[in-house]
Amino acid sequence: MEPLYSEKCHKDGPPIATPVLRFHLWITGTFADAPVRTASARAVEAFIDHLGKTQAFYAMVRPTGSKSLKLSRAGKARLTEISRAVATGLPDHRYLYLTGTDAEGHPGHPMLALAHAPLPMAEIRIELPWQAEGALDLMAKVDAALEGMPVLAGYMGYGFAPRPLGVNYASFVPPAHRRYRCALMLDPVPFSPLVRHDQSFVTMRRLEQKRAAKGRAIGEADLFDYGPGLPDVGWRTYIGGTFRDRLAVTAEAPGTDLAIEDRGTFTTLTAGPAPMWGDLNLKEDISAYQAAFAYLESAMSDWNMRLRSAPGYSIKEEERVRQAKAYVDRFAVAERQA
Repeated sequence: MEPLYSEKCHKDGPPIATPVLRFHLWITGTFADAPVRTASARAVEAFIDHLGKTQAFYAMVRPTGSKSLKLSRAGKARLTEISRAVATGLPDHRYLYLTGTDAEGHPGHPMLALAHAPLPMAEIRIELPWQAEGALDLMAKVDAALEGMPVLAGYMGYGFAPRPLGVNYASFVPPAHRRYRCALMLDPVPFSPLVRHDQSFVTMRRLEQKRAAKGRAIGEADLFDYGPGLPDVGWRTYIGGTFRDRLAVTAEAPGTDLAIEDRGTFTTLTAGPAPMWGDLNLKEDISAYQAAFAYLESAMSDWNMRLRSAPGYSIKEEERVRQAKAYVDRFAVAERQA
């Protein structure tokens, strides 16, 4: 499995994205709340154990404005301090970004991020080299630590992710999903409007509508709006909050390869015994992922919003719009893809 290089950059340069095992979870609440604090502390402890003796880099203050994220080296003592800080409960103005080291000694995968939003809302993001020893074991520990957490949405599975401190991923990533159909490739934008209703974005779009109408009246029903929901489907998809209420009530999994688990504050849907890439060249069977999407479709975020967030999307280029549609509809039935 090769890294991805930008179609607009020379291949001798650094890759724009690398193949990883991705985990992204959105949570209702903050890291100071007891269930979130406990689960995030366990996740960070397991991640630090996974790093072992690898040189770590970290930041605990999110950059503002156009400033870039600056990472510092983290030795054993600093990692212990970080672990304690998370166990105590990160206040809502704090942020944690923790990475390992790439082959050149720079910050690289594995990567963990904890971040707050003002809703209150929090997110946990972990990316591991997909073939790293113990990667699935670490994700299993993180998954087990989530019991009682007020999960809103999330996913886990193989995919591509930008390198830590890398360049603009969304604008330049090539359409690898045309071959690797199960790859998670959404740009990991913090607190994506896919999972929360962004009123400022709605207001902006409505202003654009009115400008385009050039004085014509726009009916209330025609004004732009959207419904948030699940952003994507992974090998394991996490469904909580009001999104779970939109799922069909069933006592059985909607497919022989699917496993539904009610975990109290959220539900998980797992497609098959292990994550997969869905490699078209190898004719890998993605029917479990397709069945998962069919079951989860009523809880997904608005289709047009997912399109705008899809890898490589640009309204200015017809081909890139087609590629984005292919990503959003990669698990949909053939009639819709046509």
